Amino acid sequence: MLRMDVNRLLRMRGIEFGAVWLSKHGMSYKQAVRITSGNMKTISLELLFKLCKAFKCTPNELLVYQPDGNAELDFLKPLKRTAAISPQDVLTGLSQEEIERVLGELSKIKGK
Repeated sequence: MLRMDVNRLLRMRGIEFGAVWLSKHGMSYKQAVRITSGNMKTISLELLFKLCKAFKCTPNELLVYQPDGNAELDFLKPLKRTAAISPQDVLTGLSQEEIERVLGELSKIKGK
């Protein structure tokens, strides 16, 4: 689950009345109260931009990931990159017969 950690940023900056401060930085007071109370279920990109602008930070500093219970964190591992293979590299060095066979296989795949 993702949650906003606005209160941490407010404390780091020594801001005591977060809702008032946020309302002075482009949010409505009602919105600011919801943000500081942790009652935000969704956030628009526009509001995220306003918060980033107000705090002079990136979304990474506003959002915190909290795993749900025993959630596996495998998906947080870095992606493995595979080497890109160009068709030209594959076809280089093949005989005309082999190229025609490859094209035939590609035609079959495309026809599915």
